[in-house]
Amino acid sequence: MVPKHWKYIVIVVSLFVTIFTLSAFPRQSYESVTEIPMGSLQDFAISPDGSKVYAAEWGYGYDGITVFNTSNLSHIADIAAPPGPMTFSSDGSLLFVGGCCDQLEEPLISVIDINPNSPTYHTVLHTI
Repeated sequence: MVPKHWKYIVIVVSLFVTIFTLSAFPRQSYESVTEIPMGSLQDFAISPDGSKVYAAEWGYGYDGITVFNTSNLSHIADIAAPPGPMTFSSDGSLLFVGGCCDQLEEPLISVIDINPNSPTYHTVLHTI
């Protein structure tokens, strides 16, 4: 049983992400909304306010973070950062992405501004 508050289900197969919408209770059916060509999906995270999906991908001609709007599934931005596992700051203004690697093949963490009111919105502020 799918929770009632779920709006979409995301299924990753090979180089495509297929997003399905859920119909209302009592009968739950799945209708394909869109299929997005992507590289190898490393991780994805939904913004704390639920308005965006951040997808960390590599390959298929692009390595970085792709941002989608959850209300209409449109492409918002591409962020040049090494892809990897993601998490948000406790106040929801930053996205931390654990990627690989710098010139010395050391792992690094990209700190990305995700505050829409900031002049540096969707840019890497620094790496750790």
